[in-house]
Amino acid sequence: MKHDTVNKYNLAEGVIWQQILIFFFPILFGTFFQQLYNTVDAIVVGRFVGKEALSAVGGTPGTLINLLVNFFVGISSGATVII
Repeated sequence: MKHDTVNKYNLAEGVIWQQILIFFFPILFGTFFQQLYNTVDAIVVGRFVGKEALSAVGGTPGTLINLLVNFFVGISSGATVII
């Protein structure tokens, strides 16, 4: 028996706002949970380890990591439009 491996979702066809939402929500949820993880990490480290460790986790390094991750998510999202 042959299995159909063709993707059933085609972003180039159908109602455009529905296609955009299908594409948007996984990115939104991923970003939300990543920010939630960083927030909980900062709370736990701040309460149990100390101020110095909190500055290493929740300060500039955390902000730079978020900036880099979000930059590459944006680049890859834009590249999918071209591809």
